[in-house]
Amino acid sequence: MKVERLGEISACIRNDERQTIAFGSLNTTTGEVLSLYVDPKHRHKGLAKEIVRYLVDEWLKTELDEVFATTCPDTDADKLFERLGWKRYSKWVRRKDEDRKI
Repeated sequence: MKVERLGEISACIRNDERQTIAFGSLNTTTGEVLSLYVDPKHRHKGLAKEIVRYLVDEWLKTELDEVFATTCPDTDADKLFERLGWKRYSKWVRRKDEDRKI
């Protein structure tokens, strides 16, 4: 058996004290948004949108045709992906051939 490192795109936002206040990651093998987190004290300031925008920009440079995120219904994350133009199938999906505007 061999453990393989999966390709990943990740990003974080730090405050002036260099503390991570938001981060996210995308698996470049499966296209899944693996994580998206914003410290509760810094929510509703557009940080999650910035992280997702970065992940999408980096994903567009890959060979993947789509990315997806799994969220719980009616959560801030669920509403974020909807506002950013992702489509709900059985999961939130963004395809390269769709409008790039975020």
